[in-house]
Parts: sequence; structure tokens; C-alpha cells
Amino acid sequence: MESNNLLSSVVFPYINFLIFFAICFFVAKKPISSFFKKRREEFDAYYKEALSLRQECEKKNKELLDRKNNLETEINEIIESTRKSAQLEADAILDQAKKLADHIKQETIRLTTAEIDKKKQELKNEILSLVKTEVENTIKNSEKNDDAFLTKKIEGARHLSF
Repeated sequence: MESNNLLSSVVFPYINFLIFFAICFFVAKKPISSFFKKRREEFDAYYKEALSLRQECEKKNKELLDRKNNLETEINEIIESTRKSAQLEADAILDQAKKLADHIKQETIRLTTAEIDKKKQELKNEILSLVKTEVENTIKNSEKNDDAFLTKKIEGARHLSF
């Protein structure tokens, strides 16, 4: 009895557990395997999608960086072009101002020279007029009206011409 008792108390529970485990394994193997297979496929799909999104984001990032670099290059070209244009315009304005200043200077010299010549001529005419008047007064007031004296005075007045 003891062997019966030992068998029923020690061995049968293990045998029952192994049978139960085998039944559970055969019954649950397919659904569990299918569950894990499905989970693996979902994981693979999510992983592929994540890789695809990562590649797309890297491509988009590269495009944006290229675009940024192109814009920076274009901005630098525009700035340089604007600087050159501004420098050319400034040079043209300075050149035009120098030409205008030279023209104004030449015109001022011409007008000043003309005015000086005009004043010289007026002064000559005034001097000649005064000399002529003085000669006439001298002749009138002179007590000697002889021809020699008159001729001498007229000759003296002729030599005063400028």
C-alpha cells in the first residue's frame, strides 16, 4: 500500500501535470504561435514603416539643407551684386559731380574773365574820356591858341590810347 500511496501521492500529480501541460501545449500552441507570429509581422511592418519614414525624413532634411545652402548662396550673390551696383552708381555720381564742378569752375572763370575785361575797357574809356575832357579844358583855358601848341596837345592825347 505504501507503494500505491507513494505512487498516487507523488508520481500521479506529476503525471497529471505533464498530461495537463501537454494538452495545454497542443491546444494553445497554434493560437499562441499565431499570436506571436502576428505580433512579429506587426512589429516588422512597424519597423519597416519607421525605417521608411526615417529615410523620408532624412531625404526631406537633406533637401531642406540643400535649399538653405542655395538660399544662402543666392543671398550672398544678391548682396555682392547690390554692393557692386551701389559702388558703380556711387562712382558714376562722383564722376558726374566732378564734371559738374569742373564745368561750374570753367564757367566761373569765363564769366569772371569777361567781367574783368569789360571793367578794364570801361576804365580805359573813362580814362580816355577824362583825358580828352582835360585836354579840351586846357586848350580852352590856354592863352596861347597857336597851331603848334594845339598840335602838340593833340599828339600827346593820341599817344595815350591803350
